[in-house]
This record gives sequence, structure tokens and C-alpha cells, in this order.
Amino acid sequence: MNRNTYVQFENSFFEKIINKKRMEMLKLIRKKINISKINDLLDIGTTNDDKLNSFNFFCKMFEDIPKHKSISNQKINNNRFKICIKKSITSAFTKKKLII
Repeated sequence: MNRNTYVQFENSFFEKIINKKRMEMLKLIRKKINISKINDLLDIGTTNDDKLNSFNFFCKMFEDIPKHKSISNQKINNNRFKICIKKSITSAFTKKKLII
């Protein structure tokens, strides 16, 4: 089996719930925050995989924000992200790990 663990429920009941809740969160964010005034977005836990709609959901929904940044334990190849730090969020951070 060549699939990642987090993809095993692809198009499942859980994916539908995740997407529904993220859409609710998106509506609240858009209602409370003027997105046009935001210059950059930091995604923590970015995945390089884009198979499911829920993966990197907010980055996709906020494409109009000019600069996207990422902290992930994966190597991110998506050109959307201008700055990526390949690091686990449970590890100590240093400037040496910054990839620009």
C-alpha cells in the first residue's frame, strides 16, 4: 500500500465533516477580518499532498493574500509558499532551518 495514513479516508464521511466545519470557520473569518488588508499568511502543518479538498484548505481559500509561509515537517514543493521552514512544531526552532 503506497498511500499516506492521512489519505486512507479519502472522500469519506470524515472528509465531508472536516470540509463542512472548515467552511463554517472560513465564513466566520471573512465576516470578522478584512482579508484585503492582510499581507501574509502562515500555515502550520502544511502538507505537500493536495489530494483532498481539506488539505491546506485555508491557503487555497485565501489565495488573494500575497505571501504564504509554511511550517511543516514535510518538504513543501508548492510554489504558493514563498517561505518554508521544514521543522516539526514539537521541536525547537532555530534560524538555521529557515529555507527561503
